[in-house]
Order: sequence, then structure tokens, then C-alpha cells
Amino acid sequence: MSAPIISVCNLNKFFRLYAKPSDRLKEVLFPWRAWHNLFPALQDITFEIEAGEHLGILGVNGAGKSTLLQVLAGVLTPSSGKVDVRGRVASLLELGAGFNPELTGRENVGFQIQLYNLPHSEIQKKLVEVEAFAEIGEFFDQPMKTYSSGMYVRVAFASAILTEPDILIIDEALSVGDARFQKKCYDQLNTLKNRGTTVILVTHDIFGAKTHCSRLLLLHKGRLIANGNPEDVITQYMHILYPSATEQGMSDVEKSGKVEKSPESLLVNENNTNEYILHIDPANATNQWGSGGATLLGMRFFGLLPTNRFINGQKIIIECDYCFDPSLLSALATKQGVVPKLAVGMRVDASNGMPLCDLSSAVQDTEQLKFDIAKEDRATFRFEATLPKLAPGNYFFSPAMSIGDQDCYLPIIVYENAAILQCERTELILGLFKPDYSVQRIS
Repeated sequence: MSAPIISVCNLNKFFRLYAKPSDRLKEVLFPWRAWHNLFPALQDITFEIEAGEHLGILGVNGAGKSTLLQVLAGVLTPSSGKVDVRGRVASLLELGAGFNPELTGRENVGFQIQLYNLPHSEIQKKLVEVEAFAEIGEFFDQPMKTYSSGMYVRVAFASAILTEPDILIIDEALSVGDARFQKKCYDQLNTLKNRGTTVILVTHDIFGAKTHCSRLLLLHKGRLIANGNPEDVITQYMHILYPSATEQGMSDVEKSGKVEKSPESLLVNENNTNEYILHIDPANATNQWGSGGATLLGMRFFGLLPTNRFINGQKIIIECDYCFDPSLLSALATKQGVVPKLAVGMRVDASNGMPLCDLSSAVQDTEQLKFDIAKEDRATFRFEATLPKLAPGNYFFSPAMSIGDQDCYLPIIVYENAAILQCERTELILGLFKPDYSVQRIS
């Protein structure tokens, strides 16, 4: 096997924090006394990245993600440990980093390209390519201090990818661009993947990470706490974002909410006339997260073909049995400052992790959905949906429950990929789905 393109072993990075600016001078004058406190930004980080791998890094603000990228890019030096990077690196770190705001976009890009020791003719060719990709028009020849944040990231991204690096490092830069440019960037990342370029992407977009990264790292308080497949790492990340009631210090409330599964809650609705019924045991859904207060007891699919299959454009029915802890839900709503209103949902994802649709009661407000979280402890919800003409393959169904309103929703339980159904191939479909459409000649 070839050596990894990036190898990090026992990496530590500490920053000196001073109570006031004069303490820096005092430390120089009186070196026998420490006038600072050490802040551990990174602690004992160890991982490897193979050539051509697309790696994502998740973590809440302050977890150490940007510091790690700056070490990999050579902007910061480690306090201890070993970092071995093989190959030419291009990076998009802080917005505008590496650019002189007094110079034009063309001049800044020209100076950056010269660092790669390319001949003059090749530099001019690259400038034309960067200008075309960035699409900022006459502003390419204006000082960059006049640029918007979107213009900055357009020029920076175009400059980074078109110099054909071996390793591309991106620190949340793509979130600044508009939707059209973001899609253009992600399309280019797919091109880089086919070319064998290694990409390291820091993002808060879990669906983008799941789609574009083959592996994820999770940093928390300067430590690497997860390294593996996107599904498992994202679940741990969501546990950090939405801790359970126990993790929030509400164990006394939660303790009173232990609810056992009752056999009657798992009974099939005998009035349903669909012949094939698929029962899903929620206990098998290992990837669960949320603040607590609800438990999925049973989940049933009606209208499927045997062996968990469905046909393009057919109607399916999904029933979900939930039990609730009213005292815990009321306490969560009060503590988090959200409206004590229940919202039930079902997210459908394609096999590549891209969200396909969300069946949510949040956009509906009918009498049948009324639920008193302070009193009721059981409910069954039914989803009825006519699926579009989907491309053949596997589709993932994730039931979810939240409290709140359109201003703020607090997830109380999410069962990631609780059910996997297969769409049968009945016709040629390019893309994720085929809409109902017609093509006519009108002249």
C-alpha cells in the first residue's frame, strides 16, 4: 500500500492567553514567571488521509476545526506531535486570507499562481480560467477591498482549484457563496474526486458532508472523538448539538419518564386493506439522537411489494406509534424557550445521503394533529404520500419528532435510517426522479 498523503500523529496545539496586553511585556522582562495561561486548542490528534480521499470535519464552534486546517496548511506550527503532508496544498481558510485588499483580483491571483513556479504563458492561461470560473465580471480588475464576501470566495475557490493541487483544504468557505455558485463548486469537487485530488472539507452542512465525503472526523473541545463512516459520525455530532435531557442535567425529570413498550401499541390496524404490511422494529435503529421525551414504539408500512419494495409513483402509508413523557417535554419546552407544540416528521433520503423530501406536520395545522404535550403520553401518526417516479435504488426513511414552531424547533428524537426500502426499476430515469411532464412542438 502507498503511504498516506497526510499523516498526523499525537498533534497538540496550545495558545498563550494573557489577561491584559501588558502581561506580554512582563513575560519578556521577567521570564522566570509565567504571565499566561495555556489554552489547548488541539489535544492528541491522530489520523491519516489516503490520496484521493474526500474527508469531512465536523464540530461545533470552538472545537478546533480551523486550527487543525491551519496546521495542515502550514499556517500554524504544532506545539508537539508530528504532521506529515505530501504534495502541493491549496487552501481556503479565513475569508480573504492570503489576499492583499489593495490589489485587484487579477493581481492577487497572479501572485498566488507565481508561487507554483509556472511559466508566464501558463500563468496567463490560469488567470483566464480563474476569471471565467469566478464570474465577477469587471470586478476582477478592481481592488479586492471593494469585493463582497461572495466575490471573495468566488476568486479564492477558483484560484485554489484551477492550480490543480494535490490537496485542497476548505474551511466553511462555500457557505458564503450563493446557491448557484455552491452547486458549481460541488460539481467541481466531484471533478476533483475523479481526478484523484485529496479534499478536506470543514462544514456544518451534515447533508453536504454525507454526500461529498467518504469519511468524517468529529472534533469536540480540541479532541478527536470520532473517525469513521459519515452516518455514525453525524449521529454523534447531532448528540452534541442536541443533547439528551440527562446530558442537560435534567435526569430527575427524565427518571420519571421511563415507559415500557406495551403489546397493544404494536398492533396492526386491521381496518387497513393493504395486503402486505412491513413492520419496523425501532430498537434496530442504532443511530438515534435528540433531547428526549419521546420513544418510537412501532413503525409500519402499507402498500409495499414483498421484500420491502415499491414501484414508481405509488402511494404508501406509514404509521408510527409513539409514547411520550409529558413532564419531560414540558420541562424541555420551558428550559429551551420553545413553543410547547408537537411536530412529527418523516425524512426520505436517497442512497447517496441527499435529502429527497420531508413529510412534516410543521407545515400543517389540522385538528387531527392537535396534541397536548403536557398531558398526553401516547399517539399514533399516519403519513400518506404518493411517491414521485424515483430512480431505482435504496431509499432511507427517518422518523422524527420535535417541539416548537417555525421560529425554533427542538428535535426530541430522530431515528436515522430506521427503514430502507427499494424502488423497483420500471422505466429509464436519469437523475433522482422523473416528474410528470410533456414535450410538444408548438411551432
